[in-house]
Amino acid sequence: MVWVYILVCTNGSFYTGYTNNPKQRFSKHLAGKVKYTASFKPVKLGACWQCSVSEKGPALALERAIKSLDHCTKQKLIQTPDSLSDFVADRINQYSWRVDVKAENIFNSLLTQNQQQS
Repeated sequence: MVWVYILVCTNGSFYTGYTNNPKQRFSKHLAGKVKYTASFKPVKLGACWQCSVSEKGPALALERAIKSLDHCTKQKLIQTPDSLSDFVADRINQYSWRVDVKAENIFNSLLTQNQQQS
């Protein structure tokens, strides 16, 4: 499986990425091992979607589509993650994406661990 996610960072910006291992990738973000989030720490998982296939091609396409959205539109997407197809339907319609609420639990658990270690 592959996931595409949006992190909310300390400066109010959004970081969009993809992964085949959310726990490992979120850990890297929180540990400062990813260039952008080393400078602007993630404070929240804004949204996360899981693809019905395990190829990275669809994830890259969705990541690019989300990155091309303006800040305001990304904010709307975070507020209504089930409406993903309303924002990027032309780029993802051949794949099935679903909101992954478990990813938020993973991120929050790692965030808490990271804060306790600091």
